[in-house]
Parts: sequence; C-alpha cells; structure tokens
Amino acid sequence: MTSADEDVDGEMLCVQSAIEGYYIVNRSRQSPLGFGDSYMPTEISLSYHLLYDLGLLALWQQLGEKYERGEL
Repeated sequence: MTSADEDVDGEMLCVQSAIEGYYIVNRSRQSPLGFGDSYMPTEISLSYHLLYDLGLLALWQQLGEKYERGEL
C-alpha cells in the first residue's frame, strides 16, 4: 500500500507499507543506485521495531510539532 505523494518543503514524499515496517520514498531525488537513463527514487526502510519499540516515530512527531510551531 502506498500513500499519495505529499509536498514537504519541495520534496515529493510518500510512505509505502512493507512486511516488517515502512518505506519513505522521495520521488524528487535520484537514488545513487539508479543507472543510465533509468530513474529510481531515493527510499529508506524503517522497521516496526525502530519506529515503535525504539521510539523513532514519537521523536519524529515531536520534531514535526516543533517545526509547525516554528521552533526548528
């Protein structure tokens, strides 16, 4: 499952569900793994363990709130 692309400060991002977590895909940047004329967006995979058990999702939410308030 893939979310709709969202413009985040000029970067087109989407979130894709995976078996053990999620991918964040940046469609505005070329992956270093892209070769020749083919275009591959940059992506990062995040496991459920990292997001939930180790607290990365909570940290991102806190940072997002600070950004919205203009504190970052």
